[in-house]
Amino acid sequence: MKKTILLFAIALTISCKNKTENNKNQPKDSSSIETIIKQQEKPVSEASVPEFSLWRHAQTNTDKVQDTFDQNAVYKVSRSDTDKPGYLSIDNIEIYNGSEYQISAVVKKGDVGSAFGLRIQSVYPNRIDAIFDLERGEVVSSSVTGAELADAADTSIEKLESGWFKCSLRTVFKADQIRVIMGPTDRLKKSQSWESATGDKNNILIAPKALKILEY
Repeated sequence: MKKTILLFAIALTISCKNKTENNKNQPKDSSSIETIIKQQEKPVSEASVPEFSLWRHAQTNTDKVQDTFDQNAVYKVSRSDTDKPGYLSIDNIEIYNGSEYQISAVVKKGDVGSAFGLRIQSVYPNRIDAIFDLERGEVVSSSVTGAELADAADTSIEKLESGWFKCSLRTVFKADQIRVIMGPTDRLKKSQSWESATGDKNNILIAPKALKILEY
């Protein structure tokens, strides 16, 4: 009986050792680990975002709606001219050259179209662009133009509650002042020109108070 128990214990030890070795040899998903690490990071500072009434409104109509996000006001942003570029912008935002920032907007699909465009720009044509699909919850496309703003950028979309999405661009900036541009667009457009004429009066819902410019 003692011999049987001893053999079983030896077999169990070998089995556990093999499992441990197998787990060590399995490749880790570095992108998932990196995402988790970034989500757990705490920002070191937050840039000031002006009131929504001070944002620039180019060929867009903005109407306050009954919907709210985190108990704050929500606006419907619609293209007002289908033959011209349309967007909202926040100009002359001071940042630290060489620091890493994440710019995030909280938006929701409207009743015409489902795409949202986001741009971070320094001296034109240096910019980062992305198009997000607010129905499918995916990044459609993104691009970096010019070499004087950033070398590369991380683009992400996070599903929140009640149809809301957090759309983000994250990069190390090579500038000390940026412009944030955003608005409804068409998912079929090239990311570099998402703000150009859409042909339809596309719209989105946006929660201005939830827009964040965080330094990491």
